[in-house]
Amino acid sequence: MSDPLLRQWEMLKLIPRERKITTKELQSKLEGLGFTVTRRTLERDLERLSIPFCLEVDTRNKPYGWRYALNTKMPSIPGLTASEALTLLLLQKYLKNLLPVAVSDNLAAQFSAAQQYFTQEHPEMRLFDWLKRVQVVSPGPSLLPPPC
Repeated sequence: MSDPLLRQWEMLKLIPRERKITTKELQSKLEGLGFTVTRRTLERDLERLSIPFCLEVDTRNKPYGWRYALNTKMPSIPGLTASEALTLLLLQKYLKNLLPVAVSDNLAAQFSAAQQYFTQEHPEMRLFDWLKRVQVVSPGPSLLPPPC
């Protein structure tokens, strides 16, 4: 895929809030999603997107690390519906330990957006209460994630 807008959107979804990610890591993850891009293009994109999306760079040592500024609100997923947000929260609650770590890390921004959907954007929605009313009971002993 070569559409810059789609690539930049995927890149924004891959940038974590809690830790920093290097351009090399971003390049690798984007290539895994089917986007071929040079590291210099990623650096330009990050510079351009840093102000409107509150990205900060750690220049203390190389390679530089990027993340969302800690004191800002994460950008929400456009068009996220209540049912999609609930599904993401259920996925996080019940399947997070069964997912590969890389997949779980890639979904961290979506999990955060789903939580934000109910707690900040639509606190009046009663659908969020569904999480308190539903419980998954395993028929056997709980499974541990496979060792890496």
